[in-house]
Formats: sequence, C-alpha cells, structure tokens
Amino acid sequence: MSLKNGKISFLQNKATFFCGEKKIVEYYHLLQTQHSSHPMLKYGIVRNGHFRFSAFPRTVKGVPLYAGVGLDYARELASVVLSLSQR
Repeated sequence: MSLKNGKISFLQNKATFFCGEKKIVEYYHLLQTQHSSHPMLKYGIVRNGHFRFSAFPRTVKGVPLYAGVGLDYARELASVVLSLSQR
C-alpha cells in the first residue's frame, strides 16, 4: 500500500482486495445466513464482492490502513461463525 497524492493507490483498482478481505466476505455471508442481526455485521457491508468497513477506526474509504485490522476482524468473524455452527 502506498500513498499517492494523499490517496491510497491500490484503492484506484477495484479488483484489488485488502488483506483478509476475501475471507471477511466469506465469513460475513455465513454469519448473515446464521444470525442476520448479529452485531459483528454492523461494522461494514459487502457490495459487489468487496467488503468495506463503515464503523471501524483506522480506515480510508472503508479500507483498513493496516493489514492487521482486516485480519483481526476476519478472525473475530470466523470465531463467531464457528461458535454459532456448534450450537
């Protein structure tokens, strides 16, 4: 990720995913089918196959500034999905 004229350059390419985004999309859809009103779903939205954070710190245009942010959220989603599927 690089800053170019005050913008994050990879955001210009809509085909590019941020770190962990594909897994977030997968887990987001699983959680949505298991528990459509779960609070974890309020942190962002999936549109056109891409996840964008809406209520999360350290993001630009819904994309995390640090790779760890997306990965942490993906881990949390996976944990919630797993716990719901074991019920």
